[in-house]
Amino acid sequence: MIDQEEFHRKVCSGDFQEFDGLLYQINSNLSLFPDKQQLWDDLINLAIKGLPNVRWNTIFNLGFVFPHVPDKQNSWEDLIIFLLDEDLLMRWSASFALGLSFQYIPDKKRAWEILHELSSDKEQFVREGAAFTFVSAFQHIPDKEAAWEDIKRLIHDKHIEAKKYATLALAPVLLYISDEQIFTELYKLVDDESGPVRGNAAHVLGFVLTHILEIPCVPNKQEIWDALDKLAQDRDEKVKTEVVSSLKNLYHTVSDRKQVRDNLVSLTNDESNEVKMNAYYSLGKISIFEASQAETEEVYKKEFENAILLFEEAAKSSTSLNPAQFCYPFYRSLHTIIFKEQKEINKELEMYLEQAKSAVKDSKNKKLLFETVQNLANALKEVQNLEKMDIEAMKGELNFYRKYCEQAAKLMTETEEISPYATEVMRKGLPILDRKLKSLLEEIQEKAKTACQEAKGTDTEEIACAVSREVQKWEIGSQEEMTWNVENLIFALESSVPRVPANQHIFDRIQQIREQKDIPKQYGMVSTLIPLIPNLCMEQKIDSMEKKLDDIIVHFSESHTDLTISLGADFYGNGMKVTKTIPLHKFSDNEKGEMEGKIQGNEGIKLSSLPATLVKKIKDHLF
Repeated sequence: MIDQEEFHRKVCSGDFQEFDGLLYQINSNLSLFPDKQQLWDDLINLAIKGLPNVRWNTIFNLGFVFPHVPDKQNSWEDLIIFLLDEDLLMRWSASFALGLSFQYIPDKKRAWEILHELSSDKEQFVREGAAFTFVSAFQHIPDKEAAWEDIKRLIHDKHIEAKKYATLALAPVLLYISDEQIFTELYKLVDDESGPVRGNAAHVLGFVLTHILEIPCVPNKQEIWDALDKLAQDRDEKVKTEVVSSLKNLYHTVSDRKQVRDNLVSLTNDESNEVKMNAYYSLGKISIFEASQAETEEVYKKEFENAILLFEEAAKSSTSLNPAQFCYPFYRSLHTIIFKEQKEINKELEMYLEQAKSAVKDSKNKKLLFETVQNLANALKEVQNLEKMDIEAMKGELNFYRKYCEQAAKLMTETEEISPYATEVMRKGLPILDRKLKSLLEEIQEKAKTACQEAKGTDTEEIACAVSREVQKWEIGSQEEMTWNVENLIFALESSVPRVPANQHIFDRIQQIREQKDIPKQYGMVSTLIPLIPNLCMEQKIDSMEKKLDDIIVHFSESHTDLTISLGADFYGNGMKVTKTIPLHKFSDNEKGEMEGKIQGNEGIKLSSLPATLVKKIKDHLF
């Protein structure tokens, strides 16, 4: 695909011979044309001066570009010229462009008047374009009752293509028009002689069940199901495929999910390979949805494994477009990573990853999802030998694991809008994956428990056991979360340990931890610090921090991005000042407003002077 500069040069050259092939690529390559107004002007030039086949194809593409042009008023006036053109093909292509543009047109009254005229055009192809426009434009049409009358006429049109699109237009009509005749017409279309019409009727039936609470003219739900069941036994495999698609799409929005699954199971026995493949594939996606919603690991694992079996059956079909041929190895490899012991992973994982990779063609979401699995696989590969290492080496490996998992999380975010349930399954799997590595933190947690037990009955019991309780909550997470854990711990120690010469080595180690930016190394230093707590000198034992709210000062950082909490010189009586910051983004706008109303200048105020709810929230971040 050429870039905008080259496209503009070719238009200006007047050589329009090679444009037909390029025009088919515009919609999927709009990012290559940063100046959308220039692109629009070039397309108008082509539509006026090009060869006939280039002209109508160009006008169709105007519909893709119109939503992005800055000057919509003048662009709309350009489009009107083609909508009213005497040439049949010009009006036909312009009518489709109208459907793609309608919601963005500034003068919808005029747009509706033109659409109304097109819907009764003498040429069947123009009526087809008008019917297409009603599907996306109906909700934006100012006179919906009149538009419904036009659609009613079009669903009886002799031209099958016009009738097909008019059938689809019944879906938005149902949301705005309270007329029982809509269902009367819909049930007639279920028995129409045209397969494409019946297929679109199946789509509308699925739409009704999905949006049943939004439809003003409440339908008989059983009649809708009966009509869908009837189409599930249709003689046309494309109609049955549309039924499968409707069932899959409505599953997560309806209450009677068992019926959806039962209907899909029955379609797995269909004589058509295409229908069987789609039924198995849809059931697999439903199981992925159920796994993504699971509240227990047992249910998660059951639905996950059920999905794998269903995708495996679907993948056996030799149909040309079979998404299960990617989904089966994709989810199989993810299952291997999450549930298998590390010794079993290597060969099995490589096999599934290669299968998934070979199934990736040009689909953006397939590539993203595979890259996510590959990153998780790399994470596991790097920690497979951890059991052979000592604790310090194992903690060092955490850095590699975190790097890959954070990259996977980034990819999941990018994939979210494309495959939301697939990314949710991966997210739910990560805590299970983390559990395999939890042993890396067990030594730290065990040392903290031991320190608490050794301090029982001594002056250090309170601080040692508080540290133990805090450390037991630690989990492997993002770098920000793990850093936050360490900061909380050393802040609590600084505020609770008496600053006397006998404890100076503790404060020296705390300072070293603070200066260390590598998380695994920080954790290693914390691990060596914890056993020293029972032997602290507590001769000048102070009250717990929670009892010293009047000694805690809060103010905003210079950048106004953090809330700074300080324990001033009077706290210790030796000029020592301890500070802790909490990012302001952790507070709501209302909470930030309350603090700004109280905190003036850089000196700050006592924590105890803030509203009780804010005091509690700040304390929760500290203790």
